[in-house]
Amino acid sequence: MLYLSYHAIQDVWFYLLVAFVLEALAVYSWQYRKSPGALPLAGVLLNRSVWLISLVIVAISADYESKLFWVRIQQVTASLPPVLWLVFMLQMAYRWRWGNWRILAGLLFVPAIAWLLLFTNQWHGCYWSLVRFENGVLTFQRGFGNLLMVAYNFFLLPFILYYTAQWIRHCRGFRRWQVVIIVVAQLSGSVGTFLWAFTQQTGMVSPLPLSSLIAGLAWVYGFFYLRVLNRLALAQITAMEIMGNCLAVVDTEDWIVDLNAAGADTLGITPAQAVGKQAAAVFGSWPGLDKLLAKENSVTQEVCLETNAGIKY
Repeated sequence: MLYLSYHAIQDVWFYLLVAFVLEALAVYSWQYRKSPGALPLAGVLLNRSVWLISLVIVAISADYESKLFWVRIQQVTASLPPVLWLVFMLQMAYRWRWGNWRILAGLLFVPAIAWLLLFTNQWHGCYWSLVRFENGVLTFQRGFGNLLMVAYNFFLLPFILYYTAQWIRHCRGFRRWQVVIIVVAQLSGSVGTFLWAFTQQTGMVSPLPLSSLIAGLAWVYGFFYLRVLNRLALAQITAMEIMGNCLAVVDTEDWIVDLNAAGADTLGITPAQAVGKQAAAVFGSWPGLDKLLAKENSVTQEVCLETNAGIKY
């Protein structure tokens, strides 16, 4: 575990094929960049593609300097997935916006230190404490910088799992299936990364591109069948947020699926406190809404709520 070797790759075509699939999916995600989660998702897919390509170039390069340069690129890409996944989950579960640069800068602080140690390792040996190049194979002994990056990735994992669980808990029906396919893609990529980092890469098919392909197929299913990213959802979110009156989305089993900002302000709660709960529990203090929910047949009815700021509809 303290050593990492870069062996020759026997299945270069497989690495490149998976990298091409991931790049195509990243381009697809970029088209929905105004939707919550689309940008970090595109970053995850593009980052994994660069990771695979850098490993191929390391394997086919003959000289030491070229190999070392692309190992550095690979190490940078290896430090980004947990940060990108955490941002993705924050945007999907809590509608976190890119404008909060303090959070993003905080998440990238430790990786930035590791990158600085990585690209200046020849002067201090803090990232790789030993570098050996024999028979075309580069072998590194992990130093403080590399172990710091690995520890930070594991440190972020509980937060990713927590926000993922919160997201799943708040979702119902078809939206929950979308969440499940995202989690499958995330876990498959993480397992492949772990196996690649802590096992010798001498087999016919490395777990890294194989897990990336599984994740890519999960994303294909999520994009084109479950419509994880779509313009209709973006339009609905935008319309809900700019409405001056309350709007709550309740499914057939009376679970609250969504609540706009005006509705949350009227009820004196946050959307996260309402989504995933029974409507009767949230709206119980408002008799008009309580009676409307009790009706079995679909009705069109305007409900007026008196608040300190005036009448809300």
